[in-house]
Amino acid sequence: MKLFAFLIIIGLILGLAITGALAVMQASRFRYLNKLSHFATWIYIVISTLLALAIIIAFFTIDFA
Repeated sequence: MKLFAFLIIIGLILGLAITGALAVMQASRFRYLNKLSHFATWIYIVISTLLALAIIIAFFTIDFA
């Protein structure tokens, strides 16, 4: 059960990472974007990374017994 839940969490984080990478690549294609848009993509990367770390830390600290 715990392994299955861990694999689901890793799958969700992988999906989030792929979606974020595609969004950043699409945003970098457009040269007319202002500094705020580039800042927003970096904020998205940071938030996604922190969310993934928080999910992994929470998973290992919760007792599923």
